[in-house]
Amino acid sequence: MSIPTYSSFSNLAAAPLLVGKQFVIGLSITFLFFFVLLIFVIRKTYKLKAENERLANLNIDIDEDKKEYQDFTEGHLYTKE
Repeated sequence: MSIPTYSSFSNLAAAPLLVGKQFVIGLSITFLFFFVLLIFVIRKTYKLKAENERLANLNIDIDEDKKEYQDFTEGHLYTKE
């Protein structure tokens, strides 16, 4: 039976630190990805809002609802039955 030395204990203690460090790096990369995605979404939202306001200010009146119905069958070649 061998007696554990100080160096073997330090190796065991360093192993979880490496795993924890990799975990933190992974979380950091994931956070950075979603943060950049959030920035793009917020930017797109402001652009769409500005476009919506611009289109609302055009104030285009479509007169199709105000037009009266015209009978288009009067000039038709077929007879009404």
